[in-house]
Amino acid sequence: MSIPLDNSFVSDTIAVRLARLQSIQSNHTNVGTWCGTVPNDISQWMAVCYTEYSSIVGSAEVENLGAQAATALLREKRTALRKELLTAKQYIQSFFASDDVHRKAYGLENEMPSKADELRTVAGTVLQVHADHVTANITHRMPDALATRLQTAHTDLTDAQDTHSKENAEKRQARAAEQDRFDSDTRMLRKLLALWHAAIGDTDERIAFIGMVNVQTGGNSGQPGAPVLTFNNDAKTLTITPDANRPEATSYNVQYRTTVPNADWNDFTTGTTTTVPLTDERITTGTAYQFRARARNANGYGEWSSVINVG
Repeated sequence: MSIPLDNSFVSDTIAVRLARLQSIQSNHTNVGTWCGTVPNDISQWMAVCYTEYSSIVGSAEVENLGAQAATALLREKRTALRKELLTAKQYIQSFFASDDVHRKAYGLENEMPSKADELRTVAGTVLQVHADHVTANITHRMPDALATRLQTAHTDLTDAQDTHSKENAEKRQARAAEQDRFDSDTRMLRKLLALWHAAIGDTDERIAFIGMVNVQTGGNSGQPGAPVLTFNNDAKTLTITPDANRPEATSYNVQYRTTVPNADWNDFTTGTTTTVPLTDERITTGTAYQFRARARNANGYGEWSSVINVG
């Protein structure tokens, strides 16, 4: 995986931070060889930094998925209760059309709310009125089957709200733990960088093995530098010259576009060749084009070359 473009660490995404720490943990024994004496806190941290952070990230993701599931369940149960209330409202308005006292007692005169707490309040009123009618042995009342479904939906929504609150609290705790570990690892990364610079300097390419970049070449650690792109008008070919001061490239990508303002870049070739002929149906004689190239290895693409004009 590519490592970011700087050694500031604070802008790391989770994926980038994991890549850094994996590089460090994989090479932690070498750091002692390269740097000489390594403080115990740095040495102990390097040996487990990726394992521990990836575990914390994994736990946070599990809690996040749990919170998402709880949110979906809450939405489902809220919809179910609202549906039963609408059914009750239709029944009550139809069968108590001429009985203002009983009809209004159910509290279903207003527009049906959408929030979970408000729906539970309305359902609680309807269920209480129904229970009162049962106690009073009123013959003309809401069907018991509807009341049973309404009670079930009310209970299900209450349970879903409790689950939602619990899962979201656990999600917040897991994210806080993840952030705390991110911050403490950032401090350790800075200490490791300071140790490396003091022991080895700031231009040694081996710094890529601890997920950082050297200040001389910059760019993505372990990736090729920007090649030099030239055009031979007589041979109608482009020549790619690799950056000899950066890790070796295994392939090259060349793109082109017309010189029309804001024209999009398009791939021209991708492969191992460093000589690219422009005898191609995509290139029209008399039309001006721009070309650029970049190199790639196992760590990803490096920077683009300078743009050259052809035609």
